[in-house]
Amino acid sequence: MPTEVYSSLNPNSAYYLSNNDLNTSKLVNLVFDGKCFNDWKRSMMIALSARNKLCFVDGTLDQPAANSQDFRIWNRCNDLVISWMLGSLEVSIARSVLYLKTTRDIWLDLEERFCQSSGPQLFLVQQKLCDLNQENHKLISGFFY
Repeated sequence: MPTEVYSSLNPNSAYYLSNNDLNTSKLVNLVFDGKCFNDWKRSMMIALSARNKLCFVDGTLDQPAANSQDFRIWNRCNDLVISWMLGSLEVSIARSVLYLKTTRDIWLDLEERFCQSSGPQLFLVQQKLCDLNQENHKLISGFFY
């Protein structure tokens, strides 16, 4: 039996697609609008993991060679996950990743743009921490000793 057929029939395979997978256009209720990326990311990871598709975004399942028996089914699953991702993104963000070819590319692009800590904010917090002064607050110094 060809690998593609076996993989697509095995419920434990990342290539397995149930009727529910095919009938679901919206994977998570949270639409990512550029804010709270980590919340959206966590929601997507949970939903993808539950469907055994997390490997398409986390890099643990590589795209097979175009002449591989698994290429067509990999491509089908990749496209399905892309449609789920696009459905959970605000329109302008979805358009910005629409032409990326793999779920992994989309995931990395979104992480690079939205998961970064703000350099100026980080500097300000570090500066305020350095400026903290215990003065005569014995309670604070007693806590550390």
